[in-house]
This record gives sequence, structure tokens and C-alpha cells, in this order.
Amino acid sequence: MAKKKKRKPTFKEFEKYVSDKIDEIRKVSRLQDWIIHYNFADGIEDKRIKDGFQAAASCSTSTEYNEAYITFYKPTFEAFQEGDIWTVDHTICHEIAHLRTQELYELARKRFTDPDVIEHEREKLTEIVSRYMHQILEPKRYLDEEY
Repeated sequence: MAKKKKRKPTFKEFEKYVSDKIDEIRKVSRLQDWIIHYNFADGIEDKRIKDGFQAAASCSTSTEYNEAYITFYKPTFEAFQEGDIWTVDHTICHEIAHLRTQELYELARKRFTDPDVIEHEREKLTEIVSRYMHQILEPKRYLDEEY
């Protein structure tokens, strides 16, 4: 008997998953006072490539208004379709972690002049924060991981 081909999740299911996960992470990270907008780039086509890698998502923030805009790109949707929920969740956590690091980033930019160094440090800190947020969501997964 031939195996049935597993149905890939739809884009609509992806949108719902992302919406629900953003709400969950916002509560866990105590960011209920932030408005988080999100969208999916050009029918999920990825146009952002940096250092040879496709971006999974991007985030811009306004600390003055506690407002963020997250754009998800093709790699995040592909991970969802492949059942790699860990990667999807981690991407969402990483982008929301920018809300926690943005004020530090803005202060650092006022003091220093080399934006590349500041951006690199910001990404390192954001990654650490996002791993903590993700660990809160999936503690068992991180028991054996080294961070």
C-alpha cells in the first residue's frame, strides 16, 4: 500500500499560527503595551538577502509609540510547511526580542558613529534575548542545548 502524501499547511494556516504565536509571546515577554503589526512580504517572496543569506523576517520599531512592524519572508513560511515549528517560533521570538533591545540600540547610535558595529552587537543581544523567550515557550527542548 502506497503511503499517503502528507498535506502541506496552507498560507492561511501559517498566518493564523503566526498571529496566535505573536500574541502568546507578547504576553510571556510582558509586551502587552506594544502594538505589533505584521505582514508577509510580497506573497511570501523573499527579497532581503544579507551576507549571502535570505532573511527569515525583519522588524522595525518605534519606542516612542511602542509600536513594531514585523515582516516575514519566504524561509519562515517554508519552515512552517516543512513542519519545522521550532524555527518558526524562534524567528518570531527573535523579531519580538528586538522590542526589548531597541532602546539600547537607539542610545548606542547616539553615542557611537559606526553603525555596523552597533548593528552586530544589537543582533547578538537580540539573539540571546530571543533564545530566552523561546526557552520559556519550550523549556524541554533547551535542557540539552548549549547557549
